[in-house]
Amino acid sequence: ILLLIGNLALSRALGDFIFKRNTDKRAEEQVVTAAPDVVCKTVNDDWEFILIACDGIWDVLSNEEVLKFVRVRVAQQMPPETICEELMTRCLAPNCQMGGLGCDNMTVVLCLLLHGQPYSVLASKCSKNPINSDLSPSPPNETSSSK
Repeated sequence: ILLLIGNLALSRALGDFIFKRNTDKRAEEQVVTAAPDVVCKTVNDDWEFILIACDGIWDVLSNEEVLKFVRVRVAQQMPPETICEELMTRCLAPNCQMGGLGCDNMTVVLCLLLHGQPYSVLASKCSKNPINSDLSPSPPNETSSSK
C-alpha cells in the first residue's frame, strides 16, 4: 500500500484538510482532493450488484474476494445490510491496538440490482454460478491478500 506523505493511502477524500493547504493551488490540484474520479457504465441485466466501499475494505480484500464474499451471501438470500455488516467484520483485524491492516475505518454500500424481479431470482442466479469458496468471517491476516 502506497501512503501519501507517509500517512494517507488515497488521493481523494472529504476532510483531511492538512493535505489541502497549498494556497498556490486550486482545490482540485491539491495533493488530496474531494473531486471524484468518475467512470460511467451502462448497467445491463447481467449486473448483479454494485458495491461501493472505502479503502478500509479494499486494502484488506481484492475485488475478486469481495465478489465471492457477496455472491455467496446473496445466494443465501441474506439481507443486504447483513452482508455489509459481515463484510466489515471480515475485514476487521482481531486486535487494532498496534494499527495496521484491518484497523482503518470502513464504509460499505451494497446496491442489489434486481431488474424488476424478486430477490429470490438474483439469489438463484448467484447460486447457479457459485464461486468455489466459502469466505466466512475471519481475521484479515488469515485468508486475505492485499491489493
